[in-house]
Amino acid sequence: MIKLAKHLRAYLEDNSNNIELPFIHKFPKDCCEVTTLIFALAISKSKLSNTYLVAKGYDRANDAWHYWLESEGNVIDITADQFGRDLLFGTNENWNHNKFSDYELIAPIEFVSNNEIFLSNIKEFGRVVSSLKI
Repeated sequence: MIKLAKHLRAYLEDNSNNIELPFIHKFPKDCCEVTTLIFALAISKSKLSNTYLVAKGYDRANDAWHYWLESEGNVIDITADQFGRDLLFGTNENWNHNKFSDYELIAPIEFVSNNEIFLSNIKEFGRVVSSLKI
């Protein structure tokens, strides 16, 4: 899964200006929800056997949401550098949840199928995921 995350990160760095999804042109800033949607869809396409959940955290002080993945005791957050951190592929102990004191873990199918951004942009998400060479 980490290999896929790194591949997706590189793809988004090279192609974010050619993707017609909300906020992705600002990658890695302010687009963690869209990035997490793409990542979840790419995991599904690649048929990885890893079990994972989508984390949705809320920063009350700044009235901001953040999304990342958690899998088998690891945090995978390819937009962590927007907070001045190195790219994060580490254990839960290495990830400071204090900024996002309110957070929940969501099943990927629930996250994708109930997400308004995904439902409004299904074709573009499909195009982006099919463009990934996975």
